[in-house]
Amino acid sequence: MTEDQLEAAIETLRGLGKASLDAGSHEVATTYFKQAAAVEHLVDRASELERYVGQER
Repeated sequence: MTEDQLEAAIETLRGLGKASLDAGSHEVATTYFKQAAAVEHLVDRASELERYVGQER
């Protein structure tokens, strides 16, 4: 996936979380927000690793 696709996935998960909150489904919302945070963390880590590998070359 491209970075743009990953960012879109994060926003989609956040949107689903907000919609779940609005519907009163707090447990479902929490799951979506946690998934969004996990994907965001992985994107950040991948960026850090790319920078690190670039410095090693």
